[in-house]
Amino acid sequence: MKKRIGLLIVCLVSVITANAQWSISPELGLSAYRRQFYEWRPGIKVGAAVEYQFKSPFSIESGLYYTQRGFSFTENTDLPVHEEPSLVRHQFQIPIRARFAWKIADEVRLFAGVGPYLGLYFANDWKQTYLHQNDDYGKVAEIGLSIMGGVEVKRCFVRLGFEKSFGDEAYHAETLSFGYRF
Repeated sequence: MKKRIGLLIVCLVSVITANAQWSISPELGLSAYRRQFYEWRPGIKVGAAVEYQFKSPFSIESGLYYTQRGFSFTENTDLPVHEEPSLVRHQFQIPIRARFAWKIADEVRLFAGVGPYLGLYFANDWKQTYLHQNDDYGKVAEIGLSIMGGVEVKRCFVRLGFEKSFGDEAYHAETLSFGYRF
């Protein structure tokens, strides 16, 4: 019985110690995204990162975000309707980044990270169009590269991000977000 209690205490201490290495960081940001040959478009990015600290300054960061992609174009048709349709694609994004953080003063850290992301589209929203309102845009996922950097003061942070999708869509986005690390 003493061995079981001892084993239980060791397990609980291990869980508590491991728990201290995890942090969750909700954030909210604005983004500008662009598809190849189209204009820049505004969007939002909201979600939370989950970070697992290994040995300072290295950690692994992942998370779940809602973000937007899309484009606008002028359509020349022989129809009497002249349209300038735009498409906003709604996406859940899951990044996995190697993250590095350096303490530069009391309660002030600089951080940077890089890694791949997986984006899963769940809705398309056509605007200013009659001809395309029921179009299905097809692609349900994208894979890309995510690069970010920022500064954290106490537990509040500002993050600049850059995302580049691979494949046919050729999107890239720049993001400015604010958050808090728990």
